[in-house]
Amino acid sequence: DENAVRAAGAKVATGSSAKSDSVVTSEGKVTIGEYADLAVTSNAGGNQRLYICATTNAASTDRVDLQTGTAVGGAGVSSETTVTATNDVSLGKDVKLQSTGDILVGTYTTAYVTAEGLSNTWGLAGIGSSHATAKITSTQNVNLGENVFVEAFGDVVLAAGDDPSGRFKTILSPIGIAHGYVTGLVGIPVVKAIANVES
Repeated sequence: DENAVRAAGAKVATGSSAKSDSVVTSEGKVTIGEYADLAVTSNAGGNQRLYICATTNAASTDRVDLQTGTAVGGAGVSSETTVTATNDVSLGKDVKLQSTGDILVGTYTTAYVTAEGLSNTWGLAGIGSSHATAKITSTQNVNLGENVFVEAFGDVVLAAGDDPSGRFKTILSPIGIAHGYVTGLVGIPVVKAIANVES
C-alpha cells in the first residue's frame, strides 16, 4: 500500500478527514580546518583530482486517500511534504589546495518530492476537498576563508549548486497532485495543488 494515510467514512456522520504532513531535513557539510594542506600528485599523464563536494539526495512520496459516502457532512484530505536541504563547503583560513590535475569544489542537491491528495465522495455526502503541497528549499554555499591558496595544473572549479566534476546537476522537482471525485447528490469538489521551490 503506497498511501501514507487511507481513510473511509460512511452512513451518518458529521465529517471525515485525512491528513498527512511529512518533513525531511538534510544537512551536508564539508569543513576543511584552518592551515590544512591538501595535495594530490600524479605521474606524467595521470588524471588525478582533488574533489570536495557536499551533497543531498532526497526522494519522498506522500499520498492521502479518503473514500466516504452516504449522509456525511463533509470530507477533506490534505497531503503536505516539505524537504529542506542545506549543503555547505567551507575552507578555513590559510588552507592550501594543490593538484597536478584538477581541483573541484562544490555542492549539489537532487530532490524529488510528490504530495498527492485524493477525495472520493458519493451518495448524500457534502462537499469534498483535496489539498496537496510539495515544497523544496535548497541552500548551497562554498565559503573561502582568508588567504586560501588554490593551485592546479588542470582546472579549478568552485561551484555552489552543481557537482564540480560536471557529472551531476542540482535538480529540484516538486509535484503537487489533488484529485476530487463526486457521485450522486454532492456539491462541487474543491481541489488545490501547490508545488514550490526556493533555492
